[in-house]
Amino acid sequence: MTQRPEKPDPAEYLLGLSDREDKAPDFEAEIADWAAWLSPLDDEPESALPDTLWSGIEARLTEAGVTPGIRTIQPDAGVWECITPGVERKIVHQDPSRRTLSYFLRLRTGAVLPEHDHPGDEHCVVLTGTLQIGDTVFAAGSYQFAAQGMPHPIVTAQSPALVFIHTPYQS
Repeated sequence: MTQRPEKPDPAEYLLGLSDREDKAPDFEAEIADWAAWLSPLDDEPESALPDTLWSGIEARLTEAGVTPGIRTIQPDAGVWECITPGVERKIVHQDPSRRTLSYFLRLRTGAVLPEHDHPGDEHCVVLTGTLQIGDTVFAAGSYQFAAQGMPHPIVTAQSPALVFIHTPYQS
């Protein structure tokens, strides 16, 4: 094997890390030395992964209760962020290709969400508690659809509440 040259500039040039060409007469020779020194890297056989690797991974996922293509978030997992006093949000899914967002809202009694518009159609399900949206009271199990561009009246939590929302988002 050829000895590694001392001067790094030709190696950087050969590897595409530098576009500086040294006009010294031995520059081409040094590039050739580096190419010879690095050529065994091209000759190494590709390491094949064992056939059992993916089946082993699948078996471990199955043992852990994980199914490819299905994502589960337990109640104690995820991060709650405060979006206004008494109201927290935990995002559970974001789909950049469809520009949609699914999340939970957790509201304390008396918490208020101000009036707002919707960038797209919004689906909302009250899971626990009671909310007043405008003049209407929503109990657990209630569903509301808010069409794109429609103003959403003030939301007030009459009791602690948990809500699931699926909506488009703006970046």
